Amino acid sequence: VHIPKTAGKSVRKSLEKEIDENSIFPEHDQGSILKAMKNGTHDHFVGHVGASFALKYKPNDHFVFTFLRNPVNRLMSLYNFFRGLDLEKTGSDFTMKFAQENSVEDFFFSREPRVL
Repeated sequence: VHIPKTAGKSVRKSLEKEIDENSIFPEHDQGSILKAMKNGTHDHFVGHVGASFALKYKPNDHFVFTFLRNPVNRLMSLYNFFRGLDLEKTGSDFTMKFAQENSVEDFFFSREPRVL
């Protein structure tokens, strides 16, 4: 289970070194994962899915794991990620733009519902 901003890409790269990269499903949304599981196209799945989804749909011979991160470090990583985006290329939402236009203190202590 890949929780955003908790080294998911690094974990995936490590797994790809140990097992066949092509056996890891490249998509990470629930619908695509379910379709691939049903079709039996891949042996391993990495994605932004909830633990309840992963536990419900995993094959019996598989296990589920995730990494957790200090919440403050995770939020700092998210803030820095937003600040580094090229919003003209990626598109933006309010929170991304807010991060780019405000200090880290303003971002963390904002009472704006779209930032919270």
